[in-house]
Amino acid sequence: MNDPNSFPIFAEAEEGSPLAYLDNAATTQKPERVIRAVENFYRTSNSNVHRGVYGLSQAATQAFEGSRKTVASFIGAQTSEIIFTGGATASFNLLSQSLSHGFTSNDTIVLSELEHHSNLLPWLQVAEQTGCRIEWISVSANGQLNVEQYLTVLKSAKVRLVAFANVSHVLGNRQPAREIIAAAKKHGAWTVVDATQSVAREAINVHELGCDALAFSGHKIYAPTGVGVLFANTELQKSMKPFHVGGGMVDRITKTAPPSWRQGPWKFEAGTPPIEGAVALAEAIRFVQDNKAFEHASRETDMIEKLARFLAQTEGVELFGWGAALQRGEPIPPHEGILSFSLDGLHPHDIAQTLADHGVAVRAGHHCAQILTDSIAPEGCVRVSLAIYNSEHDLRNFETAFQSCLKLRSEMNV
Repeated sequence: MNDPNSFPIFAEAEEGSPLAYLDNAATTQKPERVIRAVENFYRTSNSNVHRGVYGLSQAATQAFEGSRKTVASFIGAQTSEIIFTGGATASFNLLSQSLSHGFTSNDTIVLSELEHHSNLLPWLQVAEQTGCRIEWISVSANGQLNVEQYLTVLKSAKVRLVAFANVSHVLGNRQPAREIIAAAKKHGAWTVVDATQSVAREAINVHELGCDALAFSGHKIYAPTGVGVLFANTELQKSMKPFHVGGGMVDRITKTAPPSWRQGPWKFEAGTPPIEGAVALAEAIRFVQDNKAFEHASRETDMIEKLARFLAQTEGVELFGWGAALQRGEPIPPHEGILSFSLDGLHPHDIAQTLADHGVAVRAGHHCAQILTDSIAPEGCVRVSLAIYNSEHDLRNFETAFQSCLKLRSEMNV
């Protein structure tokens, strides 16, 4: 029987050609125990949740609501503050539309230039719907948010909400989340954190952090696609109206009166929720805890810095974010195991394809962050991102494959 903490996809790859999977900021691979959790649910407990009094439904409900407790404990929240969604994108859309009724043209939403489109477009849509203003936090050459500019905006505008990622999915920089949140609180603004890239790499306690809302996707933390989490604190939920409506979230509906809604997270979970996804997410969290993933994240940071130093030695390579600081010999800002770069004379997609031809998986393009890449890499960039299963061997495979990129560049420029 396979080790429950092993990753079957790598065993399959070894039978063909070796795989150095360095695209973990896009999605992580799944350990055997998470795959088994999905299979076991469908083999033993498959039913819809809530309201069913028969055994299967009771078992499914217990597993689903037990998963909510696991997620809540993992991020330091109350169980009633955890809303299951289809992913971080769904979480931000739900949150933004649930709050949009309270915005006016006098309000300001603060966004950072680092953001993934999933934490930009929903708020831009609110601005279009309500006429509220958008203010942007700029990014330094080293990938850090301009906190001084941010503090000025808070003093000069009626800021209603601040949305930002605590770790950039393109640059890997870790942002000063506590400082950003504390400043917003002083001015009465809500704070929304995109924790998609941090949730598998560092411990999070939402109440110690002080944020009003936080979201992440299951598939970035070794769980399947199709399940995500929105933490919305109890006070914020009082200002949220249902966005999706349907079965399960209504308390009473009649012909003659407006519907009344259920309270807590169920008010925002219309229809059949991602039951098996939530069960698998809970198992993925236990995997992270059992295998001390947060401790391994420091090793990922060491490995990505080693890779950055290798790349910095190559003429024509430009590193971005914290990597730019390393390349210039400056102090390196806090970061996770994510690095983006470009190579003069070779398009990012050509780099990614050449690496792929040698069994190295990376991502190239704008990474759903066009506001950022338009300013640092208009043609896009190549991103390398590490996870718990990556090793020095993967880095050596990258370095060997990268020589083929240099050879291709030389041939193209003859």
